[in-house]
Amino acid sequence: SEAADPIPTELAHTLAGRQRELGAGARAEAGARALAESGTVLIVAGQQPGLLGGLLLAFHKAAGAVNLAKRLDGRGGVRVVPAFWLASEDHDLDEANRAVLLDRGGRPRRLRLDRRPDGRSLMDQPLTEGEAAAFRDEVAAMLPETERVGSLLHLLDRRPGDDVATWCARAFTGLLGDAGLVVLEPPCLQPHAGEALAGLLEHAAPIAEALRTAGHALEAAGLPAPLDVPDGYVPLFLRDEVGGPRQRAQDDASLDVSALASRLRAHPELGSGDVVGRVFVEHRLLPVFANLGGPTELAYHAQVRAAHAAVGIRYPLALPRPEATWVDAKT
Repeated sequence: SEAADPIPTELAHTLAGRQRELGAGARAEAGARALAESGTVLIVAGQQPGLLGGLLLAFHKAAGAVNLAKRLDGRGGVRVVPAFWLASEDHDLDEANRAVLLDRGGRPRRLRLDRRPDGRSLMDQPLTEGEAAAFRDEVAAMLPETERVGSLLHLLDRRPGDDVATWCARAFTGLLGDAGLVVLEPPCLQPHAGEALAGLLEHAAPIAEALRTAGHALEAAGLPAPLDVPDGYVPLFLRDEVGGPRQRAQDDASLDVSALASRLRAHPELGSGDVVGRVFVEHRLLPVFANLGGPTELAYHAQVRAAHAAVGIRYPLALPRPEATWVDAKT
């Protein structure tokens, strides 16, 4: 019952509007609106934005969320909506700024935008018309002139005001079609995230200790423990101003927890969770029933689950994503 608590109507309308902007489809818009109704839960996968919609891995995760939601929807009178957390507040441009395509001769070709990391989130990095056009032309020169390729190139068109994350997100939703997948992005949730972000700061010590303890237990069992927790760890990034570079909270030697927590409650747009913190925000704001992930991600969920328990926050199920091996037509 706790997982089925509805989200504020205002947030549901914001999410539905974002689906419309991204072209995610009518089913995704309806799914977003349904989150304001009691008895609706989410199956969530996620990845940061990427060129051409991201790695195939992201599409495997998305397909898993859609498939599982379809199988569970309606059981016990519960509506189950698939969702994808697109981590557009991520600032790792080098990881997002890459794609590999097979060219018309079947050779793998690497693609990237000509830009350097500057510490800003992908959602805060404007995309110029020239950058988008140059990338589109490079893709067009690699691929044969077919109707299918033409539809792909259309997904690379830049719209006025696009940032890097939005441009990538539109390609992602365009390749999926109207699958009913609700794309979740930090900018939509930020106005409601002040309390969750402040909590990451105020409860940083028990969160860090739980992450370490769970990591040691995993290692003792011969399992991976992907989250390394340094001394003074805080699962939070801060910005001096809206749209500015992200800086780790523990790097601030003069950190005043009380004052900063008050500031985040009043101005949540100045904070963002790291790989751990963003999960706390997700689970504080959304009715998540299950998260999907690969083997390393499931170990990560085991550590983060322990951190949730340490501060009394419910943790949803963690389930394996689908796997697949892609081969060419001849094979």
